[in-house]
Amino acid sequence: MELKWLLICLILWFQVIGYNGCFEEERLALLQFKASLESHEYGSKFPILPSRIDEPENNCCEWERVSCNSISAHVIHLSLDNIWNYDGTEVYDDETIYDLKVSIFQHFKELRSLNLSYNNFGAFVEKEGLERLSNLKKLKVLDLRFNRFNRGILSWVTRMTSIKILNLGSNYIEGSFPCQELIILQNLEVLDLSDNDFNGTLPMQELASLQNLKKLDLSDNRFNCTLTIPDFIAFKSLEILDLSWNDMNGTTLPPYMWAPPSLKALSLGGNKFQGSLSSLCGLKRLEKLDLAKNMFGGNFPLCLHNLTSFRYLDLSYNNFSGQIPSSWLSSLKSLNYINIRHNLFEGLFSFDLFANHSSLELVDFSDNKIMFETKYSGWVPPFQLKVLVLQNCHLSRIPKFLHHQFRLQMVDLSKNKIHQRFPTWLLDNNTELAHLILKNNSFIGPFHLPSNSSFNISSLDVSDNYFNGQLQEIGESMFPNIMVLNLSKNHFQGDFLFSPGDNCKLTSLDLSFNSFSGEVPEKMISSCTSLEIIKLSHNNFHGKIFTAQFNLTSLWSLHLNDNSFMGTLSSISINQFSKLSVLDLSNNRFHGEIPRSMNSITTLLHVNLSHNSFRGEVSCKFFSAIYVDLSYNNFSGSLPSCFKIPSKFKKTRYINLQGNRLTGSIPDDFLNQSRLLVLNLKDNSLSGSIPNKFGTFPKLRALLLGGNYLNGCVPNWLCELNELNFLDLSRNSFSGSIPNCLYNLSFGRTKVDGDLFETQLLFGHLFYYVYISIDALGETHLYGEQQNYISVDPKIEFVTKYMPYNYMGHILNLMSGLDLSQNKLTGEIPFELGKLFQIHALNLSYNQLIGSIPETFSNLTALESLDLSYNHLSGEIPFSLIDLHFLEVFTVAYNNLSGRIPDMKAQFSTFDNSSYEGNPFLCGPQIGKKCNNELPNSPPMVHAELEDGKWHEIDRLVLFTSFSVSFAIFFVGVITILHVNPYWRGRPFHHTEQFVLSCYYVVYDTFSKLLFGRLFP
Repeated sequence: MELKWLLICLILWFQVIGYNGCFEEERLALLQFKASLESHEYGSKFPILPSRIDEPENNCCEWERVSCNSISAHVIHLSLDNIWNYDGTEVYDDETIYDLKVSIFQHFKELRSLNLSYNNFGAFVEKEGLERLSNLKKLKVLDLRFNRFNRGILSWVTRMTSIKILNLGSNYIEGSFPCQELIILQNLEVLDLSDNDFNGTLPMQELASLQNLKKLDLSDNRFNCTLTIPDFIAFKSLEILDLSWNDMNGTTLPPYMWAPPSLKALSLGGNKFQGSLSSLCGLKRLEKLDLAKNMFGGNFPLCLHNLTSFRYLDLSYNNFSGQIPSSWLSSLKSLNYINIRHNLFEGLFSFDLFANHSSLELVDFSDNKIMFETKYSGWVPPFQLKVLVLQNCHLSRIPKFLHHQFRLQMVDLSKNKIHQRFPTWLLDNNTELAHLILKNNSFIGPFHLPSNSSFNISSLDVSDNYFNGQLQEIGESMFPNIMVLNLSKNHFQGDFLFSPGDNCKLTSLDLSFNSFSGEVPEKMISSCTSLEIIKLSHNNFHGKIFTAQFNLTSLWSLHLNDNSFMGTLSSISINQFSKLSVLDLSNNRFHGEIPRSMNSITTLLHVNLSHNSFRGEVSCKFFSAIYVDLSYNNFSGSLPSCFKIPSKFKKTRYINLQGNRLTGSIPDDFLNQSRLLVLNLKDNSLSGSIPNKFGTFPKLRALLLGGNYLNGCVPNWLCELNELNFLDLSRNSFSGSIPNCLYNLSFGRTKVDGDLFETQLLFGHLFYYVYISIDALGETHLYGEQQNYISVDPKIEFVTKYMPYNYMGHILNLMSGLDLSQNKLTGEIPFELGKLFQIHALNLSYNQLIGSIPETFSNLTALESLDLSYNHLSGEIPFSLIDLHFLEVFTVAYNNLSGRIPDMKAQFSTFDNSSYEGNPFLCGPQIGKKCNNELPNSPPMVHAELEDGKWHEIDRLVLFTSFSVSFAIFFVGVITILHVNPYWRGRPFHHTEQFVLSCYYVVYDTFSKLLFGRLFP
């Protein structure tokens, strides 16, 4: 009895006073864990487990990241997440995989939660300690998210059978679903295996043996099965099920009894489900439904009207159609989030339907066929939205109910037809508004805000509207938190007045496609060191921008093209542009040499210095970028030898050196770029032959060497470039015959997916994306993120239809051409060229080609331009060329062709004398020369009028000639008869006299009767 009271007193004493100090075994284990981390390369750079951890007298229960039981003093919580980045910097290598010494944790026998997430752990130092982990009988929570563990981690986890919450999300576990390992953990309530690499089917019936399971997250894997009824019927306690972003499919979901009635949240987004939703009608407790990005379609099933507990509803990116069920929508009084964007809903919608939705915070109805009621109906909404997205909703005015919203954080009304002035009241009413997107509308007038106002805006996009006039001064006091400002594609003019403070947060500025003038504000280029993207292109800015004050050290994309900037680049230092990836200075007035410091910027991916006055030699350093355009400058000297460029820089895809003063021959070791797609060396003074190593560009799509002094034969190895779409060797001195193997080249037969022609070359656009999430408590959170990618359309200049055209974007996948004109080529035209079925332009003019025009050219059904002029071709023009229905330009002028010109049918009816001149032995109506022997040279004209009924099938020359001759004979005959016979010569006068007298008496008699009738009625 006394022992019992003594024990009670000891317990009470420990509760009041507590145990002073942690267990030595656990303290030493923590020190051992720290030592194992410090042995890594980055371990000594971070304060791992700080707070005087190395002092032996310290109590480990007071250390950071460690929590102990207040009575027993045993360690019960270890928060060892994100160790390598604990000080808030990211200097460790993301690719580094760190070892984990798991046997250390066997010493924490009272441990209840262990968090090792965000650490890049991926391997075990030893495995002999794994069996001892079964001693952790009190461990309830194990968080191993965002590591590099593979399937081997399961042998560790399954030894801790007491676990209730297991998170293995965002690791590298692959293969089939580990059902046999996981069903050992019978106490599991939460299982998260999201963002791994599982595949195959889901053994859900076996997994249902986990009777306590409440949350199951298998999203972001590669499961490719179809859901069936037995898969889920055995789950008794499941409340949250997330199968989104897999490869699951099925024409319909299983019938409504497939899921437990306890289910509150169901996420199936990002799969391939389709068909009806009637299977969900029995889930009356469902609060969250995510079906986004599937293939569901049709109208809403009526039975869903019974589900009135929804708080979160996402049906976006499907094919639902018909009208939104207004009665059902108005009954969802607990609704917090609704997203139905990118469907086929239609009809008239009024926000009055939300008159009883006091919890509504997020609405996205974008990209449907709905017509919105925007007039004021007198109602005051009970809700206060945080997010409203109405992209492409056919709005002509801003909805009136927004006048009663005061907690908005994001408004996106882009891609509509709103024709109003800028809604200043929207900013005044919503002091928390951070993201306002009004791009691609018809807003008008000046863009003026109250000068004494201060707004919380962090991203403002009013691009592609009709704002005009002088832009008011934008200062730090007006937009103290502005990060993204997009005013592009408007009609602003005058100086750009910008006065940032010392705490400038601006990261992206786009003023392109306006009429701004003057110089760039000095304060902007000296104080806004956080600027990452600047787009000032297509304006009238002038002056020098690269001065000593230029201090944009965070810049990675700079677009100054199509202005009047001037000066040199001599002041640029590598420290200023250490992060620069995109530089576009084209179409300005820059001059001078490129400084060596710029050649040392290894981060450059896109360089466009075209249409300036830069001079000096071309450096190999440029060819480490993906896109290089130095065309139309004054670069001189010979091409460099860049074959030994390091392999890590072998990523160049586009090189344009056209229109410079480059001389000498093309080095054999000019380039070693296996991924090169476009090489343009046109309009220089290069000489010699084409190097054989050009054949090492297997992906080359365009080789443009025209306008140089190149000579020799057209090499046969060019035929190995079988993906070539454009080949221009014109205006050189090539001799010999045309290789008959050129038909091996693509010239449009091969469509390119990715790389260059199907998509844009580099990293896309000035863009600020806002992520929206709702936490477990129902709170809406917005996360802004800059999308650092720039859109660059590769450009190819090619002469066709007598004109130089610049082909860009997707048209490059539709256009192709071969230009060998203005050389010294001899021999016959290879008939094999008739196998280039998809070629659009073929120019062989100004050579010394002989022989006939191949009949196989009638197979070039996509041909738009054919120029064979100024050669020595003989024979007839094949009549089969009439079948080229897309031919717009055709010329065979100045050859030795003979015979009848093909009939004026189809496209050949549009070609005049200029297409055939200089061929004295040709004949036909096109050149006004009659053919003496038509039948042998032309097909029979039997029933020609029945073929297509066109007037131009009649021989007009014969018609006009015969008519003129017949008329002349008739006229001369009449005159001759009248001259010979006096009687007939007088007869016309006699008949004329009789006719005149008859007319006189008729008129006289008529008037007499009328007059006599009136006088004597």
